[in-house]
Amino acid sequence: MSITRFVPAVLAVLGVGIVLGGATVLPPQQPKPITSGEEVPTRVTSLCAVTDRESRTLDLTVGRAGQPTDGSLSVGNLGGDQSWDVTAGTAIADKITDGPILLRAEGVSPIPHAGGLVSRTATGAGRGLAAQACTTPGAEHWLPGLSASGDHLSTVVISNPDPDAAEVDLQFWGAKGVVEAPGSSGISIPPNGSRTVFLEGMVTEQGPITARVRATAGRVSVVADEQFRSGADARGADWMAPAAAPATTQVIPGILPGSGDRTLALVNPGDRTTTVRVEALGVDGAFGPVGADRVDLPPQSTVQLPLAAALKGEDVSLRLTADRAFTAGLVATSQAGGQAQDVARPVATAPLPTTGVATVRTDGATSTVMVANPGQQPADVTVLARAVNGDEVSNDTLSLAPGVARTFEVDTPAAFVEITSAATELHAAVGVTSTANRVAGLAWLPVTPTSAATGAGQVWHDPPLGR
Repeated sequence: MSITRFVPAVLAVLGVGIVLGGATVLPPQQPKPITSGEEVPTRVTSLCAVTDRESRTLDLTVGRAGQPTDGSLSVGNLGGDQSWDVTAGTAIADKITDGPILLRAEGVSPIPHAGGLVSRTATGAGRGLAAQACTTPGAEHWLPGLSASGDHLSTVVISNPDPDAAEVDLQFWGAKGVVEAPGSSGISIPPNGSRTVFLEGMVTEQGPITARVRATAGRVSVVADEQFRSGADARGADWMAPAAAPATTQVIPGILPGSGDRTLALVNPGDRTTTVRVEALGVDGAFGPVGADRVDLPPQSTVQLPLAAALKGEDVSLRLTADRAFTAGLVATSQAGGQAQDVARPVATAPLPTTGVATVRTDGATSTVMVANPGQQPADVTVLARAVNGDEVSNDTLSLAPGVARTFEVDTPAAFVEITSAATELHAAVGVTSTANRVAGLAWLPVTPTSAATGAGQVWHDPPLGR
């Protein structure tokens, strides 16, 4: 497969677009209920945004679980002029230069699948290893721990998978509360297209900020393009997926071991102070990082908590709890003698469904699957790694006690993994490392739930809907 003629869809934000539309009055019609015996197809879309760092080439992988065997999974560019099918239990892998990339899964049962991009860049602002998982569009997305100034610059790429224009508002929280940002409301996202929002110039706040991207019309997919510097020199880059929506418990799976900074970013969007309890989940169970096991979050603010000294380079996941809703992300840096530094951006994730899928890279990079059990019950987990053609590379069953996190390295020539468990509280991620280009490459991508149902409750056919 060769993915070439993609329609470039990443545009700079030049202004604010406000779309006003009229409404057509339609006579009321009685919707027809779907009977209990009628099969209702599910339809799931997800996107990977492509951002241009010196016109780099990206490795795209899309994997599909072996079950169910019916239904369809297609992958192509967002404009829809190219599309390829992925059969059950196989993957596609190729190099691309344009995007965004659109995945579309349709079937009577949800189809577990995943798409991911990996970039390895030797020089320039994007130097280092970066990874991105294709994510499902929605109405609200949270990006904790961004920055608009200094040695850390963030841009937000917003993609619209639908044939009608979308519109979004951005809201920001900094160390001292809500941050004003002229031009952050009423941003128009073109049909089947993307916009890149540069926070530098829009936001004047120094230090960490959190962005909430809220769609006021349509739905969007969001990713942050993160670049770090030391003066004029690049210090690493990564993409950051949206964090889980604010809740009283958050889990960040898979903080890779090794030297380097580990800085937690926490946002409290509420109007009252809350205290977050921090626990590390490792192979021997849960423990409180000494000197960093609690942090107070003032109302409507973003707070950073250094963790490197407390974690001591250990391979852990994080369980975070509070009495009020919050969300979280992490800045992790690599550090190896004789190699340049790189940066990864883990975030709080949603728990996995019965089967989760994640793409991995084993050609010149090392992928490590990290699974955490933050719940109160033991969990048996099966991790099956497959090559592009569907051949089984490895098949491991892990038994995770409560509060335990485990990791294992994926062997060549694996392209994706299927993670299966009856447990309902598991979280997982993939860490990617490499030593190419004399850089201690470091990247992270979540194993995200991809099954979106049609289904809970009664489903109706409503002819006027969407007109």
